[in-house]
Amino acid sequence: MTMPTATPVLVTYEESLLRPESSLEEVVNGELHIMPPPAAKHNRILQRVLRSLYAEMDAALDFAWDVGFLIAEEPRLRYRIPDLAIADRRLLDLLAQEGAVYARFPPAVVIEVLSPANRKGDMAQLLQDYRDLRVREIVFIDPDKRVVSIDGIVVTGERFTIGGVVIEMKQLFVS
Repeated sequence: MTMPTATPVLVTYEESLLRPESSLEEVVNGELHIMPPPAAKHNRILQRVLRSLYAEMDAALDFAWDVGFLIAEEPRLRYRIPDLAIADRRLLDLLAQEGAVYARFPPAVVIEVLSPANRKGDMAQLLQDYRDLRVREIVFIDPDKRVVSIDGIVVTGERFTIGGVVIEMKQLFVS
């Protein structure tokens, strides 16, 4: 027996401004996508990345999470909320001062920790969305496969860099 497919919920830019705050939803091509909360493994990977970056990151940059980065208002709304972004500190401060809902600037780096629910086609669209946003460095981390890809290229070796900071694979994927 097949399950009926849910009718997509279409959201315009103006309607999105009236929605309650949530880091668990994004709008892709006008369709509302609601995601489950991240698993503990997901959060542990992000904590390890933050610890590695925190002490050595450029002081002009800062971390951003739960920030919606606007890709397009028209013809269909598109925004993404990366697991972690690194962006210009002045722009993040300005965003907060203005009380803006969406960032209208690209972060320097986005980091996404994949979950079993992520499908290959979804990841291709996500990568394209970040490229459309002109993100300089797009990092996908797959904790189950113990794989890191940067800008769509799988990292081979024992270390990689995010925002100019070297991260050891063994630090990231501690059992």
